[in-house]
This record gives sequence, structure tokens and C-alpha cells, in this order.
Amino acid sequence: MIVGKENEKKELIKCSLCGYSFEKGKGAESSCGSCPLNYGSCHFEKCPNCGYDIP
Repeated sequence: MIVGKENEKKELIKCSLCGYSFEKGKGAESSCGSCPLNYGSCHFEKCPNCGYDIP
């Protein structure tokens, strides 16, 4: 039996600056390539609503 992604538990993150909630790993990923801290070990999440980096 194959379990689909709809059964996976999603972890939500709430931005401490604007209060927007989003799924972990689904932040503003497109800006990571231009970030000077992008060494492959950054554990920040970027809020897709306001752009705040959440540690």
C-alpha cells in the first residue's frame, strides 16, 4: 500500500514579524540562491509574505 502525501503531517511556521502561517520548506525559496549566507547549511525559513528570515 502506498501512502500519499495527503496523509503526511505538515509542519506550519508562523512568522514572528507579520503573523503569516506557511508550511515548513515552502518559504520564499527563490531568494536563497542570491543570499550571501547560502552555504548549504542555512536553517532559516523566509516568510513568503514579508520576506523576514525566521531562524
